[in-house]
Amino acid sequence: MKNIFYKLFSISLLGVCLMGCEDETKYLPLPQAVPFTMTVNNTTFVMGEKLVVDLDINPDKDGSEVLANEDFDIYFTAKTGTEDVSGVFKDFHNIVTFPKGEKSIRVEFPLKETGLEGSKNFNFVAFSRGYEIGNPSFPMKVSDYYRVNMAIQGNADNIVTEGDKFVLVASLDKPRAIPIVVSISAKAEDESSFENLPSELTIPAGALNAKTDPISLVMDGAKTGDKELTLNFTSNSEANPMKSDKLVIMMTDLESLANPDMYDPTLVYEHPEYPFVSKGNKSKFDAWWGSDRSSSVEITGKTGAKPGTDYASLTSHPNQKLAEEGWKFWSGVEFHFIQSSFGWSMPTKPNTSFGNYRHWSFNYIPTKSIQDVFAANRDKCSNVTEDGTYQLWVQAGSTPGDGLGASRDYGSAAVYIGRGGSGASTRFIHINPGMRIEMRVRVTGGSYGYCSGH
Repeated sequence: MKNIFYKLFSISLLGVCLMGCEDETKYLPLPQAVPFTMTVNNTTFVMGEKLVVDLDINPDKDGSEVLANEDFDIYFTAKTGTEDVSGVFKDFHNIVTFPKGEKSIRVEFPLKETGLEGSKNFNFVAFSRGYEIGNPSFPMKVSDYYRVNMAIQGNADNIVTEGDKFVLVASLDKPRAIPIVVSISAKAEDESSFENLPSELTIPAGALNAKTDPISLVMDGAKTGDKELTLNFTSNSEANPMKSDKLVIMMTDLESLANPDMYDPTLVYEHPEYPFVSKGNKSKFDAWWGSDRSSSVEITGKTGAKPGTDYASLTSHPNQKLAEEGWKFWSGVEFHFIQSSFGWSMPTKPNTSFGNYRHWSFNYIPTKSIQDVFAANRDKCSNVTEDGTYQLWVQAGSTPGDGLGASRDYGSAAVYIGRGGSGASTRFIHINPGMRIEMRVRVTGGSYGYCSGH
């Protein structure tokens, strides 16, 4: 087989050759071989459609048209790895002859009209011995239908952490002339785990995909472990069914990600659901909170142990292991809504001009730099609630306290506790090396629990 193309010369040049150079032309140097190119009408098909392949000889570098100067064969294959999948076609041409004198040919490969199930991906390849083919290979997909695929955007693993958001994407391999509506629902027992889950998603006519707004996985605040959540889908188009009618999301339990000691307070306290109370305040606490809910642990009095106190007389830690190691409670700050939290008497109304309750033990910081520069205002930005919660916050449009004149866009509380002062001011201990500082926080805001999940 000859590896040759020849040019179509202009009429005037061809005439000269015919008149004076006919014998010499047979021995002129042959023109350099010019590659030809394969193009296809698409790379994604379904039953009954047709793959159309065009093979075109390219003009040479001068732009002159080039034709084949001999017949030569082109070989076609459709394979996934080494597996021959040409059986998806109704009529597959393994060998096609490119005729002498032509500059282009078209070959059609019709697909089967029935009998295909699911989809197959393969490489469609053309080869010709001795000839260079531009774009000789195309990855292709053949399916029974143009099915709708549902997926989580940018998340091939379908793993979402509790409390996080995700976006669902509906997609097609080829645009359709009508809108495709996908109905979305959660499995009955999983419905409460989703927030902002739409009931449907529409792929517009002529579009390839559509996205939902962000969907949230609701935080349950409990250590429940990872679990599977299922979303179900249906398509309104018989010609465009779902690739899969469900999507299983693995929800990673937020609490399980943390150090178990952080979310299992029973490792530290026998009764984590109850607040601690000092021995001197127990009767007042019980009257407010309920004697059936008071803690089994009483800690040292409300103002804390003073320097020189016999260490052995302090309250032992309620955790048996820590108690055996000699850990004691030296002091504690209480925010129970009882007289002892507010000084000499129980207020009958908020004891600040801002409508907040001020805890007697916490001082403000009366310096011009703190109040003017940082807009720190204890009375405006802190409060002890009636259920015994101490609140601190940042507030927009704040002014410093105590009549100092500067204004700021935002203000906050700035308080401290420390040894010293007189009357109802702070009388707390110094923080010394080797001390263990513990905080018990009621995160739900109700008076029925102090730890996550209660």
